[in-house]
Amino acid sequence: MQPILRVESVHKSFDTTQILKGVSFQIEEGDLVSIIGPSGCGKSTLLRCLNGLETIDSGTIEACGVRMERKPGAPEIPDEIAHRLRRNVGMVFQQYQLFPHKTLIQNVMLAPMVVKGVKLDEAAANAERLLRKVGLYEQRDRYPINLSGGQQQRGAIARALAMAPKIMLYDEPTSALDPGLVDEVLDVMKELDAEGMTQIAVTHEMRFARDASDYIIFMEKGDIVEISDEDEMRLPEPRLLRARLAFALLAALTLLCAAGAARAQTPPVHEPFSKTLRYGGDATSGAPYTFKDPADPDLTVGFEVDIMNQLGRELGRKVEFIQNDWSNLIPGLNAGLYDAVINGLEITPEHQAAADFTIPYYVTYGQIVIRKGDPEVAGLEQLRGKSVGTLKSSQMERVLRAFGGIDVRSYEQEIDAYSDLKLKRIDATVMDFPIAVYYAQPDDALQFTGTPVGRIEYGIALKKGGDPQLLASLNSGLSQMMQDGEMRKILDRWALWTPMMAQVTGDNRPLQAQPEAYTHFVEATQPRGLVAQLERYARFLPQLFWAAVMTMEISILAMILAVALGAGLALCRVYGGTMLDRVAQVYIECVRGTPLLIQVLFIYYGLPKIGVQLDPFVAGVLALGLNYAAYEAENYRAGLLAIPRHQMETAIALNMTEREALRHVIIPQAARIVLPPTTNDFISLIKDSSLVSVISLVELTKTYEQISTTYYDYFGTGLLVAAVYLLLGLPFVRLARWAEK
Repeated sequence: MQPILRVESVHKSFDTTQILKGVSFQIEEGDLVSIIGPSGCGKSTLLRCLNGLETIDSGTIEACGVRMERKPGAPEIPDEIAHRLRRNVGMVFQQYQLFPHKTLIQNVMLAPMVVKGVKLDEAAANAERLLRKVGLYEQRDRYPINLSGGQQQRGAIARALAMAPKIMLYDEPTSALDPGLVDEVLDVMKELDAEGMTQIAVTHEMRFARDASDYIIFMEKGDIVEISDEDEMRLPEPRLLRARLAFALLAALTLLCAAGAARAQTPPVHEPFSKTLRYGGDATSGAPYTFKDPADPDLTVGFEVDIMNQLGRELGRKVEFIQNDWSNLIPGLNAGLYDAVINGLEITPEHQAAADFTIPYYVTYGQIVIRKGDPEVAGLEQLRGKSVGTLKSSQMERVLRAFGGIDVRSYEQEIDAYSDLKLKRIDATVMDFPIAVYYAQPDDALQFTGTPVGRIEYGIALKKGGDPQLLASLNSGLSQMMQDGEMRKILDRWALWTPMMAQVTGDNRPLQAQPEAYTHFVEATQPRGLVAQLERYARFLPQLFWAAVMTMEISILAMILAVALGAGLALCRVYGGTMLDRVAQVYIECVRGTPLLIQVLFIYYGLPKIGVQLDPFVAGVLALGLNYAAYEAENYRAGLLAIPRHQMETAIALNMTEREALRHVIIPQAARIVLPPTTNDFISLIKDSSLVSVISLVELTKTYEQISTTYYDYFGTGLLVAAVYLLLGLPFVRLARWAEK
């Protein structure tokens, strides 16, 4: 009779240690064979070779018509042959290795559905039949953690039988069991023997080996020293499981696709002389320049908004405001985000080196402000030896530092300087006259003092060397506004007419109109009583709602990108081989080693230098996603490494491919481990999304800046925005807890 299993001269070494030394034997169909011997003699290695989990160095293994043969020094046996072998050779491990994320019946159903494509109903019916066979039908819906050792091992046998093997291999199936549970497993093996199943067991159960086995193979020092029957028998040798790069290449493809998609999102280039004149500004720069209307936060107002609207009428062009962070207005201009910038930009040599400027549309000076009741200050000379606040990177800061003897304190926001002045942290402030009119003059605790400081000219900025025709048109429009009195009307409405503007325009007439815009601002920002304050906060809610929507859109899309890319990087590190592992490491360390803000600015303002121009929303999502992917990758790598390697081997022994094992066995288990840190990272990402405000996206934090600078209210508005952030994060925490369960 042709043997069902034949092994000839099988050799196997690990590094310089030889484990199997020319093992040879054969087994007939229906035999139950026990392999015994001292620990370390090669029994388990031999069994793993028979299932293709280890690759042989040389020799022949032939099982159920599938032949694995390798000569010394020859290339490794193709994986396809090992897969063909495992179609007929099942294996049960010492530690059961049931998949803990699946119920018992799901464990039995999984491999037939994944490997053979068996339909759900058919797989379930077959699983129920096998569980009845091993006496576990009543426990079918339990998870492995709720089963005894004997029940888990019998479940592992049922799982292996579900693949309908012709040969069953057992690697010490009872050694991890309490003595009272050993018979449960041995009885199942005896029943299978009675049914004619060919079985090979590495065992220390000498009673079972003696009573139930047809043959006993004794091994010592990597070779067979005795067989209980005089018939010659030989068993096949294993293959060393090698991580295939197919799925790793897929992970690399994911990286390329993400980069390609980002490049494909290049926004359309707007010609400078399109019908719409697009201008950039920062609505958090405060009144009276460009800011949110206190009475209607959906409206962007300011004297510069009025100037641009009038310019549009003068030029016959529609105008459109584009929000951007003040410090990035010029980079945004160079990136083509808009055609011009108007936002209190002073015409200075430094600014003129970076952009072209129109003629001045407003001329003013620095205004000294002190606490009401403090001694009057005539000029800068009397501020020597005192601490004076001013705006950072402004012309007044340069004037104060150049004057000497003054302790200059720079502020990002004007209201912070005035707050410190009232709290006696500084002695005075010197800022542009329009700022003082709107933030100091209405305050009963502050007062103007001294003579005008310096001369300040505001101009509209255009891209350096950009469009001379647009520059000439804007200059013509501004000149016309000066001549026909439209500029005077605008400045009168905002209470900003100055003697310097009278000199520039030659208009020395008295006030021509009531400063209605100024009056409206003061009344809206100085509410009296608790009811008025609550009404103000109620007006914020629609604005905060849409800002929260923007925050969540950015955060969710960025997290999806981070999870997908992070998973690919983690798979590259764990299963991708040396090259992909190193590439992933370089990416992770570069991203984690540089600030997120730098990455945001680089992607949005730096990439256009090499022809990649992205929409602000796309750039923000991409920057956050690429940054968090590096952190997610390490979380997922830890999750993958936390799964015992035997889980992968068990899946391979069930004839799954490595890719199938990852998808159905390893990744689902790792997902539960990494769910808490991933949730934590998502909450952090929601807060870090505030950084995208530097590339003109108005999300929740930027809206907070706009409101607080308009209303001079960081406290109440801050509590309101903090509550919104908290409400945004809580549902995801609850969702993560539910998903974890």
